[in-house]
This record gives sequence, C-alpha cells and structure tokens, in this order.
Amino acid sequence: MTTRLSEDLEQRIYETFSLTPKTVSDYNYASTADSWLHFTERKRFLEYYGNLINAPSLDMAATFWANRYSRFLAYVHWAFAKGVEVDPALEALQVFLTIESGTSKPAFVFGVPSIKLGGYEGKERQLRLQEFYYSHVSLLVQGFAADAGVRTKEVWGQVYHALPYFLDVAGAAEPAHIQERLRKDWDYLSQHSEANTFREKRHPFHFKMVSIPNPAGEKPIYTKPTCCLAYKGSGSYCYRCPRLKPETRTEYYEKLKKKNC
Repeated sequence: MTTRLSEDLEQRIYETFSLTPKTVSDYNYASTADSWLHFTERKRFLEYYGNLINAPSLDMAATFWANRYSRFLAYVHWAFAKGVEVDPALEALQVFLTIESGTSKPAFVFGVPSIKLGGYEGKERQLRLQEFYYSHVSLLVQGFAADAGVRTKEVWGQVYHALPYFLDVAGAAEPAHIQERLRKDWDYLSQHSEANTFREKRHPFHFKMVSIPNPAGEKPIYTKPTCCLAYKGSGSYCYRCPRLKPETRTEYYEKLKKKNC
C-alpha cells in the first residue's frame, strides 16, 4: 500500500532536487534518459548543452553534465533512504534543459511521477542503489566519457564531488535517522561496494584528495577529485583544482584571503 506525501513536503522535494511531476512547457531541450544510450542523441545533447555553457569542446560539457545530473542521483539516494517509491529505470526519467529566470544559465529539470511512500530498508536499500548505478548511472557515464574522449574516472570524479553536496542539502531538512541512512548508504557505495557495480575494473570513487589552506576560514578543505574542465571556457583554474600548480595555488590563496578579509 502506498500513500502520498503532504503537498508542502512534496513541493520541497521538487525544489530540492529540481523535479517536476508534470511536462515542462517552456524548455530548450527535452529527452528521456534512455535516449542517451545512443551515440547520436548523446552527441546532440553534448553539443547543444556545450553551446549553452560556452564549452569549446565536448569534454567540458560531459563533466558539467555529470555534476548537474548528480542532483537526480541524490534524489534516488534520498528516496531509498526516506522510503519513497522511485522508478530508477532510464526510460522512466524525462530530462529538460531550461534557462534560469533572469539569467542565461541552463538548468536541468527532471520529470518524475508523483512521489508516494513505500520504499526499502537496510541491505535492500543498498542493493537497490547498486543496481541503480549498474543499470542506469554507469551506462551514461561510460557513454558520455567515450563521446567526449575522456577517461570515465574524470566523469565519475564530478559525481563524487557533487553528490555529497546534494545529499547534505536534502538531509538538512530530514530527521536524524534519515540523515544517518543517507550517510551510511553513501559510505557503503563510495567505500565498500565492488568496482563491478560501476562496470569498472577499479573502484571509481577511490580518489586521493590533498588538504589545502582554506582562505575563507578554519574549516578543512581539499582539492577536488578531478578537474571539471571549466578552465577551457574561462581560461583559468579554480582554487581547488587538482591540476593547479602549488605556486599558482599559493598566489590564488593570497588573493582570496585578502578578498575575504
């Protein structure tokens, strides 16, 4: 038996994960996720999305896609932890690209059915997550990486960087036991699952990130797992980029610290 969530909670979830139960009428691009299993549609999307973000090459578009798509991955994590029905199949997901109001920035909107209670517990949650990554996420990562001419590790690195952020945002409004489920599920997936879960020979979430000085305070910060390739569009690396040379990072640190004073 399933029951609907309250309207207020449902609306909050839609906003947190950029979801919609309805067809989006004002969009620049629309497709179902299973269409990305095909080279022609993946390339069409990467070229179109790349143009919107001023990416000079497909590799930057692919890494940005992985970062933004992680918002939907976080929804699946949350749904399993919360006890909410979710269909993780590629063909069940509609993806829309819209333009954020008052800006020229593209935004992803994910079309899903109305949210209903009736989910999974314990080990079953983690098994369902593994199946989701095997039959949904890994297929897309491998396809986009191949089309963009980058290693899958570069794309997985963006998921590893972005997903915990979206999980934290989702968990902030949840009771302690849901936060604990989210933490345990992510820890299991990122540290204790098998590489084959991701159709990889080596686990794609085992990164070595280096501690670096925080120019904005005392909180520890680290380099990102992989470069997002934004420098190809902007001409400069970010402070946390793993490709940044130590002497250049020191220069960035001094400038950022003065700015934050």
